[in-house]
Amino acid sequence: FAELAPGSSLLASINTTAAATSHPQFIYRTLAGDQRGEDLETFDRILGVFADDGLVDVQSANATVIGPETTQTVPFDHSSIVQAQPSLLVILDQLNLI
Repeated sequence: FAELAPGSSLLASINTTAAATSHPQFIYRTLAGDQRGEDLETFDRILGVFADDGLVDVQSANATVIGPETTQTVPFDHSSIVQAQPSLLVILDQLNLI
């Protein structure tokens, strides 16, 4: 995920495009993946992404790197997800959600 590291050339280029300057009152964040669907659109709405901002594919964050999509039943408090995927806490912290 070197392309998503702070100070990477990819992030620098995203923040200097016309899309990044369209809404300067907002802090821009990245959401990487190789598929676009309802989940991504919903997350974009939560983050306040605008239709003219566009989406950027990140080569280093694809299904073979991240792992296959899975479905499982978890405890109500989601503790097994947090323990299995500690990076979730990092992501939530970066989004100022925790």
